Amino acid sequence: MKKSVQRILTVILAVCVLVTLCSCAKKGDSSESSTMDDGNVLAGIGVDGQGGSNNSEEDSGSGGSGSSGSSKTISTSFPEKLKGTTVTFAVWGDENAKEYAKVTKYFTKLSKINVKYVTYDQEKYPSTIVEQNAAGKGPDIVICNFKFPVIAEAVQPLPAIFNLNDGFWDKRIAEALSVKGVNYFVNSYNSPFANSGQLVFYNQDIFSNNNIKSPQDYVDEGNWTYEALETCLRQANQKGFDGGSIFPQMIWNSTGSDLITYNPKDGKFTSGLSDPSKKSDIVYSLKFAARLFNEGIITQNPLGRFASGNMAVAVTGNFGMKYNGWFKGMSPSSLGVVNLPATLNGKKANYSGGTQRAYGIGKNAKNIEGAYYFLKFFLDLDNYDDAGAKIFLNKNVERFYKETVLKDYKNNPICMQYFDMPLSLVGSPWTQTSAGDWTAVSLAGTPEEVENELNKRVNIVEKAAQKATEKLNGIS
Repeated sequence: MKKSVQRILTVILAVCVLVTLCSCAKKGDSSESSTMDDGNVLAGIGVDGQGGSNNSEEDSGSGGSGSSGSSKTISTSFPEKLKGTTVTFAVWGDENAKEYAKVTKYFTKLSKINVKYVTYDQEKYPSTIVEQNAAGKGPDIVICNFKFPVIAEAVQPLPAIFNLNDGFWDKRIAEALSVKGVNYFVNSYNSPFANSGQLVFYNQDIFSNNNIKSPQDYVDEGNWTYEALETCLRQANQKGFDGGSIFPQMIWNSTGSDLITYNPKDGKFTSGLSDPSKKSDIVYSLKFAARLFNEGIITQNPLGRFASGNMAVAVTGNFGMKYNGWFKGMSPSSLGVVNLPATLNGKKANYSGGTQRAYGIGKNAKNIEGAYYFLKFFLDLDNYDDAGAKIFLNKNVERFYKETVLKDYKNNPICMQYFDMPLSLVGSPWTQTSAGDWTAVSLAGTPEEVENELNKRVNIVEKAAQKATEKLNGIS
């Protein structure tokens, strides 16, 4: 009888604790105040237009997928000694946007570990952190996003608390951004910021209202190729719409190729143009895009045209799926999304394009253990439902991200893009906005001119690879 009473009391206590946790999680979630209820300071929520207002559409998606590793499980493992401590997180407007901040607040409710966002200019992000590290004021958490190898100056080797064999962390990302066997950055398999490559976004209304076969129709038929994508673009254009926007680097990356490659084992960068197979994929991708551009079928990165309903297709990254992403002004019910076509020029194209989204521990970090627990919580999409964080534009793209994007990402090889920062190191940046000095290569010329312009820049690519290797040697 005594044991039965004990069991009943235990159950009642557990229910009370659960109710308390749920109540705490809901309190103040919609607030964008600079100070949380528990003293957790948030600096610069939604800076640079990235942290737009909460999506109020009824079909907006939430973050969690309901699998193991949720906050209810992890909340029991926070060390008592970390309560009241603060983790500083260096951001530029994504991770501290309104819906993501809800997850941070929920983490603090459960763990009693505060998180302070420190907002930086994105372009000066690495250099500013290096300066602050030297002054003893550097952050605990640093983001790598197309800034490798320079960003490695801002972090320390991954502390031992990060067990890359625990099934949570994606070892491929850690290894792709490692230097001679030393790991510096991590991301998870279930991350809301997965390195999941590029996607084909399309306006469902344009295709359905004009009796045009959509990308999803071709996927359902098992005939989703680049030829089919071109047909979609052309037919939409014939109906009076902009056909689409395509970054050629996103095409070649899906075959495992890149303009500059990197070998983590020896810490050396090399030109992808010196590999005939890689160069072939790069040239084909450039010609494909240039041909459509010169015919007026696609244009250079006017993602606003897509969001406003004037463009049929946009080939870009998974940020387009987010409530605060490129298409946040678009009617959520109009947005459709599928994977990139399965083949390119007869070659299988099933690589996930690594976007270098990863997280490291600052060289001057003062709360390494707290940063570890926060990252393991924040980079687990399963915790987003409990936090009430709605990070997707609608239920369809949320489902696609969870059930297709993350699954394909985990099961397919990845190809990290390395060329961005090395080209910047030699004063020849390739930016997604204007393409800079690479305009004639990326889109502006005819297919024949594109290849000629690329050949003129072989030395630039080789110098960029050499400069990046020198930079990394200085770090390691």
